[in-house]
Amino acid sequence: MQRYVARRLMQAVPVLLLVTIMVFLLMRFLPGDPVLALIPIGESATDDEVALEAARERIRARYGLDKPLPVQYVLWVGRAARGDLGQSVRTRQPVSEMLLLKLPVTAQLALIAWLIAVAVAVPVGVLAAVKRNSVWDISATVGAMAGVAMPSFWLGILLILVFTWYWKLLPTPGGFVPIWDDPVRGMKVLILPALALGASSTASVMRLTRSSLLEVLAQDYVRTARAKGLSSLRVIWVHAMRNALLAVVTVMGLQWINLLGGSVIIEQMFAIPGMGRLAIDAIQGRDYPVVQGFVLFIAVLVIIVNLIVDVMYAVLDPRIRLAG
Repeated sequence: MQRYVARRLMQAVPVLLLVTIMVFLLMRFLPGDPVLALIPIGESATDDEVALEAARERIRARYGLDKPLPVQYVLWVGRAARGDLGQSVRTRQPVSEMLLLKLPVTAQLALIAWLIAVAVAVPVGVLAAVKRNSVWDISATVGAMAGVAMPSFWLGILLILVFTWYWKLLPTPGGFVPIWDDPVRGMKVLILPALALGASSTASVMRLTRSSLLEVLAQDYVRTARAKGLSSLRVIWVHAMRNALLAVVTVMGLQWINLLGGSVIIEQMFAIPGMGRLAIDAIQGRDYPVVQGFVLFIAVLVIIVNLIVDVMYAVLDPRIRLAG
């Protein structure tokens, strides 16, 4: 297992290197001069072109923007490796501190959405596979297709109208409270955005669970287990699900990343002060260091989750560890 994990770590290094290059170049090639956003308001408002150009050169020298791109990249990667993602243009706060401050908020939302997706999708997918071509199977398939096709922002608006406007069962968007401070209030605030965020993930995991389990149930060893007189529950949950979960585990891991990335729109809709809302505000305010730090942070999370999924693969099926 140690050798398998070491190989996966070595494979992640070039991927991470490529990601840092793409993030760095993306921010450098955006339209406009990022130096203008770094100049204090009083200096940027002047009509004196000489003074404005002097301010630009001073800012370029301070942030190393006057150096060649390869040198800038090496300096930026060196600082990022130490956890220094620069400072926000607007607030002058360290970007890493801003992201870490918002991470628990987004993590709460994504975790609740992920738990809802798994808790609903796996049992429904198993039921649809066991009751193939029944009313349960057709209903689950139609629901999954609707969940995949329905945009999260549209579902969020619908949930707000139904549960907060017409039925008045849940509070209106805003007033975020961490779950560990007030579990009841926190769940009331997060349940609707979690449902809107996790609908597509629920549908995807359910469809994959159904198809994977149907494929496994057709295998010879499953028929042998039934012929030995084992109960249906034991055949499904002990023998079939272990192999059927291989593909499901991959999707569940990737859906976690999709939930983090998809929270950008949902957090804006429901006024949740997380990483997604921070990214939107940074894009609107042309706060390049925050946008750059956010993209790099999400990319690193993707690599880490993929590594975890690979390890879980090896745990579920030792043959993968031997072949890898």
